[in-house]
Amino acid sequence: MTMSMPRKPEVKGFVIAMDGPAGVGKSTIAKAIAHSLGFYFLNSGNFYRAITLRVLQLGRDPLQADQVLATAQQTQVEIIAGRVHANGTDVEDLLHSEEVDRYVAQHSAIIPLRTIVNEQLRKLAAGGLNIVAEGRDITTVVFPQAQCKFFLDAIPAVRAKRRYNQQPTEMSLEELQRTIEERDEIDRNKPVGGLKIAPDALYIDSSYLTIDEVYERVLRAIFIRIDEEADKNQDQEKNVEEVKEVLETQSEPQQKSNMQTMLQEEYLKSLDGIEDGQLVTGTVVQVNNEYVFVDVGYKSEGRIPAEEFTTIPAVGDEVKVIIVNKE
Repeated sequence: MTMSMPRKPEVKGFVIAMDGPAGVGKSTIAKAIAHSLGFYFLNSGNFYRAITLRVLQLGRDPLQADQVLATAQQTQVEIIAGRVHANGTDVEDLLHSEEVDRYVAQHSAIIPLRTIVNEQLRKLAAGGLNIVAEGRDITTVVFPQAQCKFFLDAIPAVRAKRRYNQQPTEMSLEELQRTIEERDEIDRNKPVGGLKIAPDALYIDSSYLTIDEVYERVLRAIFIRIDEEADKNQDQEKNVEEVKEVLETQSEPQQKSNMQTMLQEEYLKSLDGIEDGQLVTGTVVQVNNEYVFVDVGYKSEGRIPAEEFTTIPAVGDEVKVIIVNKE
């Protein structure tokens, strides 16, 4: 695998999230990108695998959710020197055994377990770290605000062949493909954290692409996004300096009046990219008896009558809204 070494981006708290089914090359690409950019690599699936491994090592019933949860509460999963440790023991080389493969999808469907793992993942990402995170639902649930999102995919036959060639197995190629298809079905139908493509994720079908080709596509998209962030920050800094210069030459009443005018102009500029009737995704920020208030981006909130919802959403939920008019 020959990959170009890009410049190290000057960013802080930048999250790159990679989603997709098993066996599409998420880990390979994510590790390569993290290494190239000097980011921290975070594999969410390995956290579930470490817990499943502990359940099996302790002789507990992997089909009993209460025993799986009890094990999770007693297991501290950490990344030390780039390798997964469970309660201080290096378990990196044991995470992809056939026995772990057999149960990990069922375990990751346990909603309380997902809550435990997601909290551990977010703690690792806190503190301004630049990270490349990969795993199912990483773009939709764990890091929905990630600056860069990707969904890697490949047909089951190709994924089975890759796994078959990567590690020894007692299963035939056909059995391996059937296992992958069954796992996909489980992941797609999870009530929480199911296999979904985030609306703002870049979809890449890697079935007939080389690793180098996928890497280059991902890297190119990342630097486009980083440059966009840099331009946005420069514009914000420029606006702050312009405001300071104006304020230094005006009286206090003038400052208040002109500040309101400038804020209104900036707000209207932020709405230039949307049109009346456009469908956008927003986040619920407040709910009362009459209205649901939704942050639709663009430095703006929308107000929707509560009666329009069959089930009132909770704060933090994402909802689809139509822009009726811009005010």
